[in-house]
Amino acid sequence: TGAQQLPAENIPQTKPNHLRKGPLAFFRILLDNFQTVDSQRPKPAGQADKKTKHIRLITIAPSHYCEKVRWGLDLLDEDDNSPYYYTEDAHPPALSSFYSVPATGGSSSSVPVTVHDGNFISDSTEILQYFCPFLYPGPVAGEILEFEEYLDSHLGATARCLIYHYMLRKEHREALVQLMTAHTSKVESFVFNMALDQGISRGMKKLMRVNEESAVVSEKAIREVFLRVSNQILASPEQKPKQYLFEDKQNGVGFTAADLTFAALSSVILCPKELSPLQLPENQMPKELLSLRNELRGTPAGKHALRMYEMHRFKNMERSVVMPKSALGRNRVSNRVYAIVGVALAASGSFLASRL
Repeated sequence: TGAQQLPAENIPQTKPNHLRKGPLAFFRILLDNFQTVDSQRPKPAGQADKKTKHIRLITIAPSHYCEKVRWGLDLLDEDDNSPYYYTEDAHPPALSSFYSVPATGGSSSSVPVTVHDGNFISDSTEILQYFCPFLYPGPVAGEILEFEEYLDSHLGATARCLIYHYMLRKEHREALVQLMTAHTSKVESFVFNMALDQGISRGMKKLMRVNEESAVVSEKAIREVFLRVSNQILASPEQKPKQYLFEDKQNGVGFTAADLTFAALSSVILCPKELSPLQLPENQMPKELLSLRNELRGTPAGKHALRMYEMHRFKNMERSVVMPKSALGRNRVSNRVYAIVGVALAASGSFLASRL
């Protein structure tokens, strides 16, 4: 990427006092009164005695950074020998700050965030390290962490920028709302839809530096990552592609956090079938992203990422697609009551949204 600056991985954080001002204060009242977010899902069937440690995972459901952590926690959740199980607490972009900020004591508004035993972690790599140390085998742990750092900045941030560059266009607005609210409460769907054009879209573009120039830089960086990973896969002394990025048969190193992270962060570009509930149907995808998807799927790196989803995404092979493991009953009112209240909220909400 030369002198051209990559989009920032860590965007400016929302502070607690920001959530108590103007329209955001009104939105907070709506969210607090029309949804429940602190419930736990039931323990996995037949494992009530074994699953003794609960994790709350705060996410934006389609986020690739969140998918990175969700994958790791699923490996634990579906492991009979692990005491961990988790509940996903998914929210739309921007509105997730109402939950990540208090969960982290005001230190972070980004997601994913895990809350366990009174403590929080708000970095995807740190979460994986803490809960899934088996993904960092000793002989290559340092190399894996360096590779993750590279992927977070050169693939994670750039893929996010490129996706939003196209999805925040007016012609894709309805598809974006549908995607971002599919696993949230009704009131969040309403607020996100209402405020997207008035302030959220503008704020997202500003914070993530989404524009024509950054989109060009991002796409170039993504192609460079896929080339580097392809070369790493093909650089095998056995004259055949590696099965894993840091494969070391002598030391028993196979699937690691490097494979998981590359597959997860590239998922928003490659759209593996296992993530179909968390992505757009092909007929709703921007043509530019569809073209890039088809091209990168054919590379050694793209084939590797898709193979990791097929082979390692589920510990329980009875599952075939990823669905957020959320608690039931997030909506506090019935559909009929919500519809009536929604009319009144729309009248006042259009004014409030205009003040964003």
